[in-house]
This record gives sequence, C-alpha cells and structure tokens, in this order.
Amino acid sequence: MSFVVDERGRAFVLDQINSRIQVFEGDRLARIVPLPADTIQDIALDAKGGVWALDRLGAGSVAHVTEDGVVSHEIALVGDGVEDAGDVSALEVRADGVWVEVRHATLVQIASADGIALADRPVAPGRFADALGGHLRAAKSSFGAAITLQKQGERPEVFAKLRFSMRVGHLTGLESDREGNVHVSLHLFDESPEPPFELLAQQDLVVTLDRAGRELSRVVLPPESGAEESFRRLRVGANGGLYHLGFDSDGATLRRLSP
Repeated sequence: MSFVVDERGRAFVLDQINSRIQVFEGDRLARIVPLPADTIQDIALDAKGGVWALDRLGAGSVAHVTEDGVVSHEIALVGDGVEDAGDVSALEVRADGVWVEVRHATLVQIASADGIALADRPVAPGRFADALGGHLRAAKSSFGAAITLQKQGERPEVFAKLRFSMRVGHLTGLESDREGNVHVSLHLFDESPEPPFELLAQQDLVVTLDRAGRELSRVVLPPESGAEESFRRLRVGANGGLYHLGFDSDGATLRRLSP
C-alpha cells in the first residue's frame, strides 16, 4: 500500500489488493479510482491532480491513470539510471516532471512535466529537500541513523545523527516539509543476546528535526501487526501536513501527525 495527500487534504490511498485508489475527504470515502493491475505499489499526483502509478514488478513502468482507471500513457522504467525496474523504491512527481528513486538512493527523472519520456535522464543525489536547497539521504547503523544533506554543487555533509536505546531494524520513511523540517520514521527492536535471539520488544517511531538538524520531537506510533505490505508509510502532503499509514488487525489507518 501507499498514499498521497493533496493540497486540499484529500487522501489518495492505494489499495493494491483490490487494484484501486480510495479517495478520502476527512474520514469519508468520496470516490474510488480503479487501477489496471494489482502490481502497482506507489502513487503520486501531478499539478493538475492527475494520478501517476508505479508498476515496477508487472509492466515495469509509470502510468498516468484517468479518474475512470484508464491508462492514458505510460513511461518505461528501464533506461539511463535504472538498470532493473525492480530497483525502483519510490515515485515522485514534481513541477518539472516524473522522477523515480533507485535503491533508496538516487532519483532519476524519466519524464517531463508534459509526461513525455526523456532520452537524457537527469539524476539527483537523493530525496528533494527544496526548503533546504539540496537532497537528503539516510542510512542506519545498529543503534542509530545518519541523515546527510547535499546542496547544489557541494559535497554531502552530515545533517544529523540519531541514537536509540533499541536496534534499528529498518528505515521506513524520509521526508522534508516546506519549513525545512526533516522527518524520519524507523522500526526499532530489542532481542535476547543469546540464540535463538528472541524478540523482546519493538517500536515504530517518527523523529522530526528542524532545518539545522536539531531534534524537535519523537513520536511513538501505535504497534503494528498484520501482513499488509506498505511501500510508503510516511509522507508530507501537499497541504504541509505529515501523515503516517499504519496497520493492525483491523486494517490500515492513516494518521496526521502534524497540525
């Protein structure tokens, strides 16, 4: 599953199992957009409110989908900067066109703002952080994580280092907002020191940093359960809000974490 929130606060939630996007206005289901396949894993919106869908394992493309679920055109993923469609880890649509993230590292522009496939594909060194004037990347260690910021024409520098009392299992999100705050979500765990290394505790956490890399808050999320697959769990909406998509035995819950 994945999701995106537009400037009006409407949430577009990808329901991969049922090949559809559910559009919520507040807590009300407003409409459903059918999708052409159940292999779509990420979605994004363009400036006109059009839906773009990432299908890296099926069609190996990014498709523009109409409100009726019809694919108006699609862009192949494989090309300069993308050797294997399965390496794509996120989709982002910006004012200048369509970008895909490769292996949670670089971003490659595959289409122009008009949706035309590019032969020469620009590459960005990480997630866009426009308010910070550069690009972000994150990496984990046993009990910590490091965020780097690379500004235009400069070498990457450490933006922040985070430490935790539990081990870092994996990073689940890296976002920045219009004020320059950076949001990182992580899954933490603790295990017994001897085999069979029994799981003792686990926790999902969102850490927010200001534009200088100083920690502002740590939000502990409700415990998760269930087998649902989530491609994007943390996202800043076009309305400036920070949202998290979580799972439990009752299904999926989308929460706004910031005012």
